[in-house]
Amino acid sequence: MNLLVSYNWLKEYLPGLKASPEEVAEKLSLHAFSVERVRRMDEGLDPHIVVGRIEKIEPHPKADKLRITRIATDVDGSPRMIVCGGSNLYEGQLVAVALPGAKVRWHGEGEPVELKPAEIRGVKSEGMICAANEIGLYEMFPHKEREILDLTGTGAKVGMPVA
Repeated sequence: MNLLVSYNWLKEYLPGLKASPEEVAEKLSLHAFSVERVRRMDEGLDPHIVVGRIEKIEPHPKADKLRITRIATDVDGSPRMIVCGGSNLYEGQLVAVALPGAKVRWHGEGEPVELKPAEIRGVKSEGMICAANEIGLYEMFPHKEREILDLTGTGAKVGMPVA
């Protein structure tokens, strides 16, 4: 059986923990159980991808499967409008938001592309609400097609980098 444990989670339960993740892994391997690898979750993640909160969702006037969202990111002080086709969106949800300049894999496939503000069926979109596979986190957050990464309840805070 494999067990994934967050170093930050360990620090919550062991407030005096000062050792690095690698040192903790070594000590656990020597005294308790084998640690196969230490994986840095921020490895390869774009710094332009931050946590945002969906403040409002409206239907797109020209597309049944798209919605217009107002997202708070606390990056520049004002909310941004993002067109999204995610099937699991709800108001108050914390999501991964790729800001213009971020590199993502469109639908989790191909080479990363750099995001720019775009007009989607006549509506300006200032970023992208991401699925886990679009930012390299599918292994940690498997999901169905068209589902975005829901960070609600993970301890994520608006404006912080996703990593």
